[in-house]
Amino acid sequence: QALRQPSVRHRALNMLGISYHKRRMLDLAAKQYALAASEIVAMDNVKKDAIYNLGIVLDEMGKKAEALEEFKKIYEIDSQFRDVADRVESAYQQTA
Repeated sequence: QALRQPSVRHRALNMLGISYHKRRMLDLAAKQYALAASEIVAMDNVKKDAIYNLGIVLDEMGKKAEALEEFKKIYEIDSQFRDVADRVESAYQQTA
């Protein structure tokens, strides 16, 4: 029902992703996070949360390059967000 309410839809999608993630339904979690991120225009904290969570899930699925691309979206805007700087910088150090 919350998914039909515009004022809370994006947070609800993110929370649904978290629920799937906790149950190790990684593909379903990734889908919810990606949907939330794609629907939010401004890079606000809700969008950053969705992108970050998507990166985590992709990393756990073994999709390291895709995960890095998601983390870089946040890094370019807010390198202080959670541990994004560590994740992006360590990925570059591993390829050097």
